Amino acid sequence: MIKIILIIFAIGCITTSGYGYSIKQLTATYQSGQIFLNWKVPTATNLQYNIYRSKTPILTSLQLTNNNYLGYVRDNSAKNLRKSELQNDDFYFVIKNNNPPLASDRGLYVATCTSSSLYYYAVTVTNLENNKEDKGIISESNSLLLPVLESVAAPQAVLQAITEQSNGDISYEYVIWGNNQDAVHWHAFNNVGSFGYNFTLQKRGNYNDQPLCIQFQDQNPFKKLDSDFCSDCNMLQLDDWLPNGQNSYWIGYHEGYNMYLSNGSNPVATTGVIKTYTQVCTQAIIRWVKHQQGIDSSRVYMTGNSHNGFGAILTAMNIPAEISSFYVTSPPYIYKPAAGDKREHQLGSVSCKLPTDINYPGTSDPIVIWDFTDFRNWYRINQPNGIPYGQGINGKNDTKAGWAQKFHYYDTVNAYQQGGTWFWDQRVHNGKDAQFTSSETKTDYTRFYTNRSFPAFSNCTINQDPGTGDPNEGDAYGAINGYLDWDDNSIVDKKCSYTINCFIKTLYVDGQEDQNQYSSCKSDITLRRTQKFDPSTSQTITWTNYDVDNQLLQSGSFVRGDDPITLKGIKIKKAGSTIKLTASNCGNKAEALPESSEIISILKTQDGYSLVLNVTDAQRAAIDVYDQLGRTVLHEELDLPAGFTSFPIKLPGSVYLIRVSSKEIHFSCKLLF
Repeated sequence: MIKIILIIFAIGCITTSGYGYSIKQLTATYQSGQIFLNWKVPTATNLQYNIYRSKTPILTSLQLTNNNYLGYVRDNSAKNLRKSELQNDDFYFVIKNNNPPLASDRGLYVATCTSSSLYYYAVTVTNLENNKEDKGIISESNSLLLPVLESVAAPQAVLQAITEQSNGDISYEYVIWGNNQDAVHWHAFNNVGSFGYNFTLQKRGNYNDQPLCIQFQDQNPFKKLDSDFCSDCNMLQLDDWLPNGQNSYWIGYHEGYNMYLSNGSNPVATTGVIKTYTQVCTQAIIRWVKHQQGIDSSRVYMTGNSHNGFGAILTAMNIPAEISSFYVTSPPYIYKPAAGDKREHQLGSVSCKLPTDINYPGTSDPIVIWDFTDFRNWYRINQPNGIPYGQGINGKNDTKAGWAQKFHYYDTVNAYQQGGTWFWDQRVHNGKDAQFTSSETKTDYTRFYTNRSFPAFSNCTINQDPGTGDPNEGDAYGAINGYLDWDDNSIVDKKCSYTINCFIKTLYVDGQEDQNQYSSCKSDITLRRTQKFDPSTSQTITWTNYDVDNQLLQSGSFVRGDDPITLKGIKIKKAGSTIKLTASNCGNKAEALPESSEIISILKTQDGYSLVLNVTDAQRAAIDVYDQLGRTVLHEELDLPAGFTSFPIKLPGSVYLIRVSSKEIHFSCKLLF
């Protein structure tokens, strides 16, 4: 009798209930801080696959508790739904580099490891027709008998495909996985379970050790970018797409929002938290890509149009130290949907100020959603440390994104000394009726580095007048800081002093010089991203301002406070104005000799100077020396080996500016012979 009972029990272990479904062939593989669960799916559809994890073998349904539950995936979890939809074909995920894609009858769940331990997994199936979960456990079929050794590590994207275009560009399509588990090193990408997120890295020209140009566009992450986007660069195409066909405005969504259900099937929340899932995913992808071989992580540029431009700025506001500059066209600077808009299902009722999962810096106070989507608030938050150099164009007749000054955006740029150049004209949202051409408003990305300073101009006296918010007020077209520029090669950023030459440039409109041109103006100048010049609070800073003829225009001194270093009302000439700041009691060395660093030193020799470079790996460096008129007197290309290299500099007696550029080095200073 006992034997019969045991046989019945064993048979019971390999059968399922009459109404349910079960998976087969469950396997688990550890890879780069994530567990890839793979199984054979039933032939039925409209199913949900639930994942359980335990430190002990999962042998009975009693162990399928909320404490062991991870999340779920839906039908076709091994299928790249986004690419399949866009290209009208079936594409399945590759889960290991250089391996074939998964078969069409497989399921996939990727769990991010949150601790280093042994874990067992089980997968059950819920029939969404009746919402019943079959919790039957079948060892070695839907439950692992052997544990998986997990280890916390940074997850890695997996290469899906490589394509070469007719112009020679090479596109690398990747997928990176995230789930609903929030770990310190890898935050949750969504609130339901595993999901694969697409992005494409497109390489053009001489792309090695070149900048990363990021295109925010949520129409097609596999699209081949136009030839005029950049040259000799790496281009990243991001995506903002949910399996219900919606985007998230590059923000995220409410903690209770179900990305598999249509917007209308999700309630409009009046309580709870807005999770910034899309920002988390976007930032993770950018950080992964910029650390790949061949990318200069000090030159990361972003661009986008309309709400994609909003996404570019929002990302720059959240990781300002990691972005070099951004250029946007027709973006909204404040986003808040109207009552009844579909976005309320994602971001909550417009009448409620729901908290996000992002706190104000240095506090435990969450930023509410309608402040999170207001760049005026971000300009205030980032005022102490600054934002990347920004440039953009908006239209006074843009009824979709709205007229920027209606929200006093340009006033905010000036109030918080964030600088940048901001154009406007009579265009509508799609660019029709524009006065400025794209070449006249587009940023010269290549001049900006995360480790190179720049001046943030504010309150310039020759700015055109944008008005007070009414599109019919102020000048029909113009710019904030549109006439101002500076010489990158003039910047000498040292521990005890800082020098820069600023000037007035010619403003062009529709291919012609604007009728109003100027020979001088006044502007406030805030030093942003200084690398060495950072006097302590209460330290006295003296400054001078000389014109091109070496005539003193202004001078003064002030005591450094807590705010960024700002000079008020600086006279700027069209021919140039050289501003120099010096910190008192700094133990400054001779002006011609910069401080030594681990990367670069300039040593005085008997007949000139010796440039000593110390790099971590082999790379190519460019050395340029200019005379006082800006003419090149020396240009050398060096192949630097890892470690120390010295280079002699011998020139006729005069003052010169030397500039050294490589993957690790972006340096300039004056030399006196």
